Formats: sequence, C-alpha cells, structure tokens
Amino acid sequence: RDPNYRATMQRGLYNVPPGPAPVTIVTRPDSLAQNPSSMLTKTHFHALAEACLFQPGIEAKLAATQTLADCLLDGRLDYSARPLAVRPATAVIFPERPLLVEPRQLRRRSLHSAAGRIAFLHAVAHIEFTAIVLAWDMAYRFPGLPEAFYRDWLQIAVEEARHFAAVQARLRSLGAAYGDLPAARGLWE
Repeated sequence: RDPNYRATMQRGLYNVPPGPAPVTIVTRPDSLAQNPSSMLTKTHFHALAEACLFQPGIEAKLAATQTLADCLLDGRLDYSARPLAVRPATAVIFPERPLLVEPRQLRRRSLHSAAGRIAFLHAVAHIEFTAIVLAWDMAYRFPGLPEAFYRDWLQIAVEEARHFAAVQARLRSLGAAYGDLPAARGLWE
C-alpha cells in the first residue's frame, strides 16, 4: 500500500484542475462530523458493486465508487456478505453513450487539431471508465477469496475513477464530454 494513501484519501480523491463545467464528483463529505454513528455502519461491498455494475448511468457508477472510497478510508467496508448468486459478466450494464463500435470503425484524427485532441482524450476517458467497471467486476465476480484481493481491486476502481474525472474535466475544458464520440467496444469483451 502507498504510504501516502491516507493523506491522499483525506485530501479528496477527485481534485481536478479548474475548468469550465468540471465533472461533478464530490470529495469525501464531512458527514462523519454531522453523524458520528455512521462510522459504526458497515457497507457491504457486494451491494456497492451491484450499484455500480448493474446501473446504466455514468454518474451512478461514479457515485458508487465515491461511496466505496469513503468506506475504504473509514474502514466501513464489509467483505463478509456474499451475493446469493453472482450475475454473469454479460449482465453488466454500460451507459447508452458512448456508442460502442469496432475499433476499425473509429475515425483517425491528427493530434494537431482540436478535434484530434478531443478524440484522443475521449479514448483515454473510455479506457479509464472501462477500467473502473473491470476493477469492480473483478472484486464482485470471485466470492470467497481473501479480503486483500477485494481491497486491492476496489482501490484500483477508486484510482481509475480519479483518472477518469481528471480526463473528463479536461474534455469539458475543450467543450466536449465523455460519450460525445463513439468508443471501441473491445475493452470489455
């Protein structure tokens, strides 16, 4: 584990440079000061995983990941509950946008143009977004493993969400957003 893990988590996971219409992801709320008993409440990671994996919205996936980050920081994640049945990977729901196409169907663009830079950043955002879902799926899909296995994959989901937020903020500063362009379908399949 990174020795700066706790300090990074306390500063907030999604600190991104200012820009027009940044991605709205709230850093860890001060809810513990308002409701200290919330420290006693454990959150089942499988319930969070299902909230991320089986909801179509980008914001729902990011919200589940933010809740995960808060729970990891506060030690409120319960690994003991197991789902009655693990749903198949084919049941994972992705947002309607971006439109997923075969890689050969994506237009090539030069990085020397604004459209090319936006397309490049959009592709990076898609990689990061898919990595969030893949990390959640790895933790969800394999019940009965050591807690460290789940913690590691869930921490990866949190880190990938931070990366996605930063790229999304940069896209917004260029007048674009994740989902505006088609993306390669092969990352999940």
